[in-house]
Amino acid sequence: MSDVLGNVTCTTCGHPAHPHPFRHPITVAGPNSAIDAIGRTDPKSALHPATQHLIDLFEYQHLPPHLQEVSKQLAEVAAYMSGALGSGPELTTGLRKLLEAKDCFVRQAVIDARTRP
Repeated sequence: MSDVLGNVTCTTCGHPAHPHPFRHPITVAGPNSAIDAIGRTDPKSALHPATQHLIDLFEYQHLPPHLQEVSKQLAEVAAYMSGALGSGPELTTGLRKLLEAKDCFVRQAVIDARTRP
């Protein structure tokens, strides 16, 4: 959002220091998932249902702490991209591939935890 002089302000809080709504801390817990943290007015209606479904799958609060650290990084990327890009088939495909990558990284973290002395 910008004022008449073109100064960019955050659409979530109006603060000029972080002009993009996706710069707020990302949290993926909660009924509306990560998308709430990027400042959408109505998170569920802002994205296609298939895209929202993928965003919801990035929740990580149910994981053990050592896996949360891995999963959280990808959840933040998913939330960032969902806020920075328009909703469309390429966003949905990108999120699906990111979800697949997240699953691989979490599985590797499980393997690493099992093999550490």
